[in-house]
Amino acid sequence: MNIGGKFLRERGEVSLVWPYKDCVLEGGQTKEEEKRKEIFFNETLAQDEINRMFDPKVLTHWKRHTTDGEQDVTDIQRDENGIIRENFIIKGNNLIALHTLKQQFRGQVKLIYIDPPYNPDSPSNTFIYNNNFKRSSWLTFMKNRLEIAKELLTNDGTMIVAIDENEQEKKVIGNRKILAEEITWSNFRNWGGESKRENAKNCFYPVIVEDGKVVGFGDVLDDNEHPFAQTVQDEKRDLVYPIDPNKIERKWRYARQMANDKDAIVLDFFGGSGTTAHAVLELNKDGGDRKFIICEQMHYVETVTRERVKKVIEQNNSGDFVFCELMQYNQTYIDKIQSAQSSEALVALWRDIAENAFLNWYVNPEMPEAAINDFIAIDDVEKQRHLLAELLDKNQLYVNLSEIEDTDFGVSEEDKVLNKAFYGE
Repeated sequence: MNIGGKFLRERGEVSLVWPYKDCVLEGGQTKEEEKRKEIFFNETLAQDEINRMFDPKVLTHWKRHTTDGEQDVTDIQRDENGIIRENFIIKGNNLIALHTLKQQFRGQVKLIYIDPPYNPDSPSNTFIYNNNFKRSSWLTFMKNRLEIAKELLTNDGTMIVAIDENEQEKKVIGNRKILAEEITWSNFRNWGGESKRENAKNCFYPVIVEDGKVVGFGDVLDDNEHPFAQTVQDEKRDLVYPIDPNKIERKWRYARQMANDKDAIVLDFFGGSGTTAHAVLELNKDGGDRKFIICEQMHYVETVTRERVKKVIEQNNSGDFVFCELMQYNQTYIDKIQSAQSSEALVALWRDIAENAFLNWYVNPEMPEAAINDFIAIDDVEKQRHLLAELLDKNQLYVNLSEIEDTDFGVSEEDKVLNKAFYGE
């Protein structure tokens, strides 16, 4: 393929597959067992378009959560060196979020812990994102994120990646090119996106103790249940959970990486249910002031992740965090496309998109009836979703900071003030 007489490779342009567009692959399942094939996009973007995609974004929907409950955010706390000292939970595409963080956190993160999605179709797979993309795509997906994440680490920082053994060989290739010369492997039980608690029964069931004697064993906890103590009283019995003595589940063994650094910033850009944030708050019981940054694009970030961290703060009677989102524009329409269940709903959405969304340059915003009839005649909602999503300019999924004053995006005055505070303007 060539443009203007030059092959793409000669022009310095980049062919992008799903990983750069993964916010299109929202993984909108509400239950782990409800998997489906997702939309994949293949587009070729020039370098200036890639740069635009990775420009810092406007942050919105700011809320601070403290021991006194939810509050409005009025400022962003910094130390004497001007470094932001806040706990964050950020909702939005994690690749875009990392590029949004880089200006303020480059070289500031002591520990990155991630538990990314895996490829294999195994019986224990609970991955709720799309899990059908090829290994080459998975490596691109990870490479994009690891490259920018590395920029955030301190000179002596550590990145820990929990990964299934099926990916180890290929993962080493990616890591050694991107991260460091030395990679340490540690084999534990099958955990993370590949892991079910039933496969690690010695970690997630209670031992029932009565009058100082073991009298039985309880059922394995559901994934959304998190014991907040090693011993929980239940009527006349004690339920003892064989978890870390610091009351922390699975990932928390890696806390030793930052145990002696009481001011460490910890990043998890596959935030999941918020275990990393939970760990940081528990570690701060030693008088530390460690901070966490959690990025998560799935909608459960509001109902699971945020709620879990709020509960930890309430139980500990200490700590706080700021919740915010990457400000959506075309991403809103992507979400609507993924949610639409009929041709009629998609046609109505098409009309809305034609009038209000940012379209690809080659798209005619007019909707001739013949085109609508052809669209309906496809009689395949998945294909219709794909076609409709192709109309949208993927560079406009989120609002760039450089466009914060553009009235087309409707950024509030409050958000303008907080973004200036966050970006140090």
